[in-house]
Order: sequence, then structure tokens, then C-alpha cells
Amino acid sequence: MVRFVFAAQDPGAANLLLPVAILAGRRGYGVDFLARGPAVQIWERAGMGVGAVRLSATALRHRLERLVPQMLVTGTGFSGFERLVWDVARDAGIPSFAGVDAWTDPRRRFVDPDGTESQPDAIGVPDTPFARSLAAEPWCRSRLHVTGQPHLQSMVRRLRALRRGRPANDPPVLTFFSEPLAADHSGEEPVGFETEAVADALVAGLASAGPLRLRIRPHPREDVDRWRRWIGAIRPPPGLAIELDDVNNDGTEDVFLADVDGAVAMTTMVLVESALAGIPALSLQPGRRRVVNPKLDMTPGVEVVTEPAAVADAVTAFVSGLGASVHAAPVADPVIARAAERFLEAVEEETRNSKGS
Repeated sequence: MVRFVFAAQDPGAANLLLPVAILAGRRGYGVDFLARGPAVQIWERAGMGVGAVRLSATALRHRLERLVPQMLVTGTGFSGFERLVWDVARDAGIPSFAGVDAWTDPRRRFVDPDGTESQPDAIGVPDTPFARSLAAEPWCRSRLHVTGQPHLQSMVRRLRALRRGRPANDPPVLTFFSEPLAADHSGEEPVGFETEAVADALVAGLASAGPLRLRIRPHPREDVDRWRRWIGAIRPPPGLAIELDDVNNDGTEDVFLADVDGAVAMTTMVLVESALAGIPALSLQPGRRRVVNPKLDMTPGVEVVTEPAAVADAVTAFVSGLGASVHAAPVADPVIARAAERFLEAVEEETRNSKGS
């Protein structure tokens, strides 16, 4: 039996690979997992038999040699876990295939801060423009496949089903999806905006919005107490209720988007998911100095605001259109068309080619 080992640490990578692993199992392949950090909980919650692995080359090599996969399939997180797994697999003679879950910071996924390069044998990317930009990088030596984004495909499908026929909330509900910008972009050129400052600007822009509920959804890697303190210190305008999303509810994004009237964030892919499902999406990036997630600027249905002076008016206009937008048409995007199938087909192709080499 052909066996695939799926490996991830970060949430984005774990979510990307989950629908592919499920599809591989349905097609009769052997499926095993190497997981650390948030990936353990994500895969276990989906019913996969997963145990955390130690972050050492020796431990990873022992696991791979025991499982004897024909292909190692990973994400491409920022933590360095995948880069270590690729190196271990190469030393063990196991080919590797890595999927990119987002359009952000491709170099950080394959090049360590000290400049050391680690790459898999092949990379699956979400679209053709990303493939072209990656191929143009002088350090990129991997074979490239345009696979789409499997997690985005499954997320949008579930979200559309959950929201079908829903009425608008009264008062409207906005969710602000936070991001650990400082941690994710330390040591790089500043992005030009900061998470709490953007949240402050959002609240200020809601001053004349009338009755409204604003939910704050912390990122899984953020300090939740920090947001509790922020909510306790903020003085919301009349009619605005600010609350922390249920941080003990470990559901996926579709759970938190299912009953919202609008989604607000900075650079997260949640905004793309929202737009593809027909949810109004607002990206606040005031003072932007560099583009972190180019997909936002390319996705119809996502409004991107980069001028600090334009934030208040943009927020006001966004909220005023929420009721009319509750039944907005979903956005079509080739990135989600047969994405899990295309990703697995690319893995199958690389597996066949590795046998013939």
C-alpha cells in the first residue's frame, strides 16, 4: 500500500492538509501524521489518530523510518518545523511535497532567518501568479504545482451551507479577527500598522454606527488576556457592545463566521473566506508599508483600506451596507475549484515520478 505522512505544526498548514488527508484515505492510501503544536488539536478534533512528536531530527527520523511513507506531505509554516522535517526526510531518502496555505511571506517559509535554505522536492501553490513569483526567486529549486487551496475550498463550502437562508442580526454583528502581527513579522520591514491600534481605529470608526455588536476573535497564538484587558480599558461609544469571542470554543473559522454580518481584520485569509462565502469583508491596513497578503487586493468583495485618514469613513460606509449585504452573492474564484483533488493529484504525480527516478 502506498503511504503518505502528513506533517504540520501551525494552524494554517494543518487546516490546508486535512481535506487532502481525508481524500487520500478515501482513495485507499495509507495515511499517517506527524504533528506538533496547534496541528495536534486540529487533526485530533477531526478524528485523526495523532500524537505530538518531539522537535528533534533523531525523533523525526525514527518516526519516518518506522512509517516508511512513499511521500512526506507538509505545510509551509513560519515555525521552522517543516524545514526540519524536509531535511530529515531527504537524509532518509523520502521525497517531500509541501503545500502553501496563504499568499504571505513566501521567503520565510523556505529560508531560515540566518539565510539557510530548506526546501521540499515539490511545492503546491494556490494560484498561477504565486507560482510565477516563486519561480522567479533565485533560491527556489523545488518543482511547482498549481493546486488551489484545499482548506479554503472546504471552508467556503461549509460556510455557504451554514449561512443559507439566514436573516440579518438585529443589531448587526461584526467580528474583528486579530492577528499576531508583531510576532509574525519581527525582524522584517515593518508592515506599517499594529494590531491594537487598528482595533482602536475600528472602534473609533463605529462611533456613529448606532446599535452594533463587535466581537473580538483572538488568533490561536495570541495572549487572550491581552484582549480581555483591552476590552476592559476601552470606552465604547453609545450603542456599541464589545465582547470577546468564546475562546474555549475550538471550532473552525466557519463556526465564527456562520452568524456574523461582516468580518473585519488586517491581513488574515479569513477575509478571503468571508468574501468567497458572500460575507462583507473589510481589511484595515492603515499606513501600509508593504503588502503582506496580496490575495486580499485581488479578491472581489474584500475592501482594503490603507490610508489612515480613510479608516473612519470606510468603517461607517461598511456598517451602513451590512443589512443590504446579508444575502450578497458568493465570489467565484478558481483557487477553490477542485482544490483538494488537484492537490492530491499533484502528490500522486510526484510519488509516481519518485518511483521512476
